[in-house]
Amino acid sequence: METEERRVDLRARAIRHMEERKKGGLESEGERAQGIKKREGELENKGDWARRREKRERVLESKEKAREKKERQGGLEIEGNRGGKGRLRVREKGH
Repeated sequence: METEERRVDLRARAIRHMEERKKGGLESEGERAQGIKKREGELENKGDWARRREKRERVLESKEKAREKKERQGGLEIEGNRGGKGRLRVREKGH
């Protein structure tokens, strides 16, 4: 009797799951794994240097935006090479 109830319960769950998938709410484990593998593959296709270069470009762009914003708002001064790691620090004058 218990196995019969369990089987009915599992069937109802499976039907609900299929309805959700039809609506586009759920993706199967295989589809999810495939998507993850694809993203990992895209990362592997780029070499380490290409990834580093892209990250460096994004960082430099955001620093440039910050610098321009501060210039628009008022004066600023640039402290030189902080800690020898190639980082320029932008501060408002007088702070």
